[in-house]
Amino acid sequence: MILYRQRRMAQAQDKRVSKLTGLKIQINSGAVNGRKGDLYGKHILVETKTSSQPKKTISVKRLWLDEISSKAFSMGKRFWALVIGDELTKEDFVIMPLDLFDTLYNSYDQEMMLNEDKS
Repeated sequence: MILYRQRRMAQAQDKRVSKLTGLKIQINSGAVNGRKGDLYGKHILVETKTSSQPKKTISVKRLWLDEISSKAFSMGKRFWALVIGDELTKEDFVIMPLDLFDTLYNSYDQEMMLNEDKS
């Protein structure tokens, strides 16, 4: 019963993140060789983790970061991210390498400057 509830919550998180980002859900992630991560896009692999219990702190295992980084590299994905979610509040937080954050922020900054020039 507990495993079913955890799986249902993990699937709900995957759907929520997929809907927001447009990333595809990896069916049977981890169960089939070559299907790694929980969500993926052309250049990114995402692993999701969720908690069913209210938490005052969130901790990340270094193993999770090492695994998703290694899986992304083996699949030829340039970027990877770890999404930590709380199913009770429906909040999700993203952990990613600083170079990916820098790329995203610079892209956003350039787009904003282009939009200002058009005004």
